Amino acid sequence: MYTSRFSRVLISCVVICLVFLAAASAPLSSTRAARAPAHELGPTISTSCPAPGTARAAFMPSMKLGTDPNIVYIVNEGTSSPTAGTLKRYDIVTGAKVEIVKLANTFISGAQVSADGQWLLFVASASGQAKLQLIRMDGQFLQTLYCGGPYSVQWSTNQQFVVFVDSQGIYLLNVANGVLQVELPFVDGTIAHPRTWLDNTRVYVATQRPDSPENLAILDTSKGPNQTFDNLQQVFDASGSTPFCWDFDSSFDATKLFISQCTRAAIGPGFGPAHGPSVITVHPPTGGPSYTYLYVDQGLAFRAIRALSL
Repeated sequence: MYTSRFSRVLISCVVICLVFLAAASAPLSSTRAARAPAHELGPTISTSCPAPGTARAAFMPSMKLGTDPNIVYIVNEGTSSPTAGTLKRYDIVTGAKVEIVKLANTFISGAQVSADGQWLLFVASASGQAKLQLIRMDGQFLQTLYCGGPYSVQWSTNQQFVVFVDSQGIYLLNVANGVLQVELPFVDGTIAHPRTWLDNTRVYVATQRPDSPENLAILDTSKGPNQTFDNLQQVFDASGSTPFCWDFDSSFDATKLFISQCTRAAIGPGFGPAHGPSVITVHPPTGGPSYTYLYVDQGLAFRAIRALSL
């Protein structure tokens, strides 16, 4: 189990953005950013796309982080079509804002800070092409790891693996060597979305069969590629009491699973607005019948839940 989880995507919006995710570990000071010597650049650095169906290993030279806490955020400019996508960081001590990278005619999404606070992984979409890219916090070593249509990207805490969804299923990328494999192919209309890592081999995924609500399961990447949905460990079944009105998160030490549930009345073929009563329950990390109530409210609709305490 890990002790400091970071898989929280950055929230983006048009022109002005809300900050969301702080740089992990000893965050970078905007006035003390280490600049790497030019000789560190190597042939593995490329922003071009690898061959279709393949990926590229990451080149990740370390840097010295500063002492000031920083917040990293996304600014996407443009409405009907993007004019620029920018990753920025904000020094909460000095108030200084630093532009990490600005990409013309690009929409940035799914950005995550590495567990050591030195790197940003994100999806850059431009001209109908989506790239899984990596850049160091000081704006150096921009590189493309994969091209296709990656989304629901999640980076493991040991920084060795990335899972994401593309057209064929859930992919697993070994960041160190660039090996890419289909971990869970999508068949018969059943899909799944990685939500967060439980540890360095197991990933929480939200699964959904055609015309059915999402349920929660665990994908164990140690079982190898081309698994089936029958290989998944079922954690929570929402189809009975709370279809289309639940959410979850795990604690940072991966010992607890928090599930929120609210109420939605069936109206014809669909469901009406969410409303109370709502509950938050605490479960073992792999699910099971044993759980405790954490909070109950008769009026509010709990639509999402996130664990914040370390």
